[in-house]
Amino acid sequence: MSTRQANATENAPKALGPYSQAITASSPKTVYVSGQTPIDPKTGELVKGIEAQTEQCILNIKAILEAAGSSLANVVKTTVYLQDMNDFAAMNATYAKLFPEPCPARATVQVARLPKDAMVEIEAIAIVDERRTTKPAFVYDFKTAPNRRGLGSSKWEQMLQIKPDVSPDVIPFSVADMELKNPPEIVQGLKDFLDTAVLGYTQPTPEYLKAVCDWMQRRHDWTIKPEWICGSQGVVSAFFAAIKAFSEPGDGVIVQTPVYYPFYKAIEANGRTIVRNPLKFDGEHYTIDFEDLERKASDPKNKILLFCSPHNPVGRVWTRDELERVGQICLAHKVLIISDEIHFDLVMPGYHHTVFATLSEELAQNMIVCTAPSKTFNLAGMQTSNIIISNPSLRSKFTAVQESEGFSGLGILGYKACEIGYTECEPWLEQLLSLIEHNHEVLKFYIEKKVPEVKVFDMEGTYLQWMDFRGLGMGKDELEKFLHEEAELFFDEGYIFGEEGTGFERMNLACPTHKVVDAVERLASAVNRRKGSR
Repeated sequence: MSTRQANATENAPKALGPYSQAITASSPKTVYVSGQTPIDPKTGELVKGIEAQTEQCILNIKAILEAAGSSLANVVKTTVYLQDMNDFAAMNATYAKLFPEPCPARATVQVARLPKDAMVEIEAIAIVDERRTTKPAFVYDFKTAPNRRGLGSSKWEQMLQIKPDVSPDVIPFSVADMELKNPPEIVQGLKDFLDTAVLGYTQPTPEYLKAVCDWMQRRHDWTIKPEWICGSQGVVSAFFAAIKAFSEPGDGVIVQTPVYYPFYKAIEANGRTIVRNPLKFDGEHYTIDFEDLERKASDPKNKILLFCSPHNPVGRVWTRDELERVGQICLAHKVLIISDEIHFDLVMPGYHHTVFATLSEELAQNMIVCTAPSKTFNLAGMQTSNIIISNPSLRSKFTAVQESEGFSGLGILGYKACEIGYTECEPWLEQLLSLIEHNHEVLKFYIEKKVPEVKVFDMEGTYLQWMDFRGLGMGKDELEKFLHEEAELFFDEGYIFGEEGTGFERMNLACPTHKVVDAVERLASAVNRRKGSR
């Protein structure tokens, strides 16, 4: 708790209680609110109960921030200290009700010894920025989980087939689309577009192509040309077409397992051979086995590396050094790289995604980069992807295969939704990233306390949390049945990503935080019931 000690400056707002202290940083644009305890400034007494104490802490923070020219809406980080971890759920429910949108980023929770009778303390860091005091065009709702029953959602229908009587408040955490409302700019933009649009056959407009090029430049420092953009109804469709275009039946396609399961289907359905280059795993961290990759790439029958960056499901964001080494191996052995970068907008703080094709012109000429707005803005149902191919020869072969399979273009609403996302929805994305990071931290904290047999790995990118359930001592079939029937949890089973994933689970964190907490509560209860029956 010594990290919470600070020296007040003469410009600091007045503290509200005997354990409270607020300071302003050396920069006039930052306010640190330190150690707010749940004392009512009107009475000088500690309020009672975890919900009331949480509310009082936040009200105290609000008063200090307003005195400093800031507000709760400008909070960028909070740290919550709990006397007892069992109070987490009640604290979190009150916390979620009181903080306005945009949600605070990087909220963390710690167990600590607090002053007598205090159940919770909250610290906050906020900015003083006039630009953020104006009301945004939209207030983003990351607290509502839409009810998708009966709407044809693939993962919801799968959950209901597995357990028709599943509790009404349970959501699936499997397939990688979001249990969140779509960006309101896209919803409203499509409504406005439909007022005048004719829903006929459509080609990409100059505005669409500019939106894609500008996004790649702005978000990824990647300069592309409009003619490099090849439309596809999905990155998976692009895998199928590219494998057919650049290899022959029987040829090998290298994959780094455990990996996104459609990789296997795209290879086998085309009559090619899966060549596994398993990731190294030390119990904490996944890395590329470069020696094995070199051996596999040196076999002249292996023509393609189907590469996942960021990696799904293990959540790695590959470093520049790792990418350069992979690229050098592939160039040396004339192995074409198909780089699936669909999650490239979803990277956690402290990590940086490098688009593979930006490393060198030589690599760019030996590469197909698969991108889409679908993961970024929850647009999978729009079936709109942008496959970037700078090499004209590769591009010609790729589009020839597409045409041979009857592909002629994308849907008009998919084009428009992508354009709106890339031109108007960056603020929504930034808030989504804060939510994903917060959900990861809440999950990791809560699992460590409630179900320590399960390991939650650090997540560098994607919104898909990789977890090790082997500590529960169950085989894969028993684990799957336990999660579905006893815990009402519907993850993606680790074994579908390859044999290396057996005993692991992939959980989708693109959902309201309270759904993550509910999931851990169900898991903990189910595990405890099992223990009690032994």
